[in-house]
Amino acid sequence: MGYRPGELIQNTTNYLFRLLEEHGSFDYSAFYDGTAETNDRLCAELGIEEEDGEWFSAPHLVDSTVSQLAELGLVTVAYLDTDLADGEPNYLVTLTPKGRTSLRRRPPPGVV
Repeated sequence: MGYRPGELIQNTTNYLFRLLEEHGSFDYSAFYDGTAETNDRLCAELGIEEEDGEWFSAPHLVDSTVSQLAELGLVTVAYLDTDLADGEPNYLVTLTPKGRTSLRRRPPPGVV
């Protein structure tokens, strides 16, 4: 695992929690479909500057963050019968009851 600034990890966590709060789950292929447009959009959402887009893989940040959230019991990961652009299995990320509780307890953005 390479170096990733804490700010990018926090941005990724906040972005995923917003999606989960709104939808309850998401399909990982929405972040990794092999197109530059999807990658550019994800980089913008995560706050990755254009010149850093090659250095900090936005899809990998999402994948890594999902793994950490799953280890904490905040989300579940279920593999789907579809493949990603690189041939790896796609997966569905779903917010758990513990994750919902965690979301309710989070301070609003900008409040420490």
